[in-house]
Amino acid sequence: MSFNESSTDENSIMMETSLWDDVPSIVSDMTPPRHESTPTISRRSRCIKKKPKKVTNRKPLKPVNLWDKALKKNKDLAKFIEFHNEQMEKICNFELSIRSEPDITRDHMPIIMGKQVDDGMSLTTAVEDNESTWESLGVDENIIQALKEHGLDEPTDIQKGILKSALTGTFDVLGAAPTGSGKTLAFGIPLIQKIQERKERFGNSKLRGLVITPTRELAQQIKTHLDRAAKYTTVKIAVVFGGLSTQRQERILSKGQPDILVATPGRLWEIIDEMDIPHVSHKSIAHIRFLVIDEADRMTEKGYFSELTNVLNLIKERGAKISRQVFLLSATLTFIHKGPKLIKNMKQPNLRQKLRHLNRIIGMKNEKIIVDLTAGGVGTPSREQLSIFKIECLKDEKDLYLYYFLLANPGRSIIFCNSKDCLRRLQNLLTLLQIKPIPLHAAMEQKRRLSNLERFSTNPQSVLLASDVAARGLDISYVDHVIHYQVPRTAELYIHRSGRTARMSNKGISLLLCEPKESYMYNKLCVAINDSKDLDTFPVDEVKLNKLRERVGVAKQLDVLTHRQKKTKSSDDFFREMAKKCEIDLEDRDDLFLKDENAPKEGKKIKNLQNQLKHLLKRQIF
Repeated sequence: MSFNESSTDENSIMMETSLWDDVPSIVSDMTPPRHESTPTISRRSRCIKKKPKKVTNRKPLKPVNLWDKALKKNKDLAKFIEFHNEQMEKICNFELSIRSEPDITRDHMPIIMGKQVDDGMSLTTAVEDNESTWESLGVDENIIQALKEHGLDEPTDIQKGILKSALTGTFDVLGAAPTGSGKTLAFGIPLIQKIQERKERFGNSKLRGLVITPTRELAQQIKTHLDRAAKYTTVKIAVVFGGLSTQRQERILSKGQPDILVATPGRLWEIIDEMDIPHVSHKSIAHIRFLVIDEADRMTEKGYFSELTNVLNLIKERGAKISRQVFLLSATLTFIHKGPKLIKNMKQPNLRQKLRHLNRIIGMKNEKIIVDLTAGGVGTPSREQLSIFKIECLKDEKDLYLYYFLLANPGRSIIFCNSKDCLRRLQNLLTLLQIKPIPLHAAMEQKRRLSNLERFSTNPQSVLLASDVAARGLDISYVDHVIHYQVPRTAELYIHRSGRTARMSNKGISLLLCEPKESYMYNKLCVAINDSKDLDTFPVDEVKLNKLRERVGVAKQLDVLTHRQKKTKSSDDFFREMAKKCEIDLEDRDDLFLKDENAPKEGKKIKNLQNQLKHLLKRQIF
């Protein structure tokens, strides 16, 4: 029975009192009689009486404000409190401005820009007209001056959506926008501006921002963009990645003491775990204030980048109490794979599940803002900018159609392959056809990779023959064409490959070469990115194509013969070199080497094919 019920019922009260009145009599009947000789000891006599202390006449204490006294002694604490109060005032003002907008229906929910999510999250409009300049978004004057020197007079859509929220508050930002839309500066400007404010307040130089990228070329590119924006500030930026000297990078970090570090996961964890650099240590990484993961969907895939997991665990465990702002950006951040419709009662994946996965891995603690400017998660440029085509052909005809496209459409082009063996074969074939492609793949030395990228970006008629190491993030101006020599393994790869062209309001072409064996992957690709519709077929002039058929056929024959000749020569050279190291005399042991009776005939055939190809290449078709 509750207290309220018993207080209102008089009968119950009388019953309770009557019962409690009988308790002493019942207890007295149950206790045995006390012996007369047993002394009774009172409860008071058991207590030890303490003598009262003498009260001395003391002077009354003067009232002292201990807080003001502490601030006078610790000037850094006073600066921090002043800075903290200013930041809290900015956050409160920004939250009031957001809640006053009519489009937001619920508090503490992510802001979705450009896309309605199926889980009931609120939707905001894009950006107001009066917020289309750097000044209206709150960007510092020094940063604006540096941006305008490089021709960036106005922010892009993704920058308009992120900058105001990131600069005025401590929201975690998840950004999805088409390739080439300016995502690097969308997170770079808030990092530079907020770190500059902290340096002016506290003056100390320590690592405050960390940017993690999947590839070395992308890390170098981000560092270049950030350097441009931070030209008139005191913020220092450094980049570390594999393939270069660890001693040189250690010297840069120790002496330079950067405020922002751009790194790939492998080299970053190597520096943290194996090198003794106080500026980049377990403690400094755990206490960073800004964390950026570029191409976040690729970086957080299961089975990839185990070093990134180590870094994130370090940040989450040792830096759990640190107030940190997180940026996650990618062109396919909100892309969701559709399950097969033929299977009944199969739950289709949704955006909420993907965001929960990212939140669990990275450990974001702040309120989140999602800025999604993609079309259903497909982050390719609009069809007005990017023209998407396909050519269906046999496997043996892929080389012919590729050569035809390169001659019919001159300009800066990138050819993507799924394997290094395919890439190397195409390099030899196109070199024979006087195309002179520039290779780029993960097995190359880092210095050569960077120099090849520089060569490609400076020549407007160059051809880059690349693996998927160049698919994500690389910002090379005025790439006219992207050719998928093989159907990519995933839809995300196709999106990122195609995104190397049609960047920053420029136009481009994406061409997919598909053989019958790849039809299954092609159909899956169409379901993911084109609503199950077939891609348009690229128009081909059959007359010109047939004229090129003989030229490509001779080049392929020549490639096979020269490859066999080089392979035989390289095996003999290797055998001689090993014998020399073992001090074995091979002067009279010609029987140990490979003998090809047809070698003289093949030598003559190679010369005849070379002369024939030269003659065919002189004919002008286009």
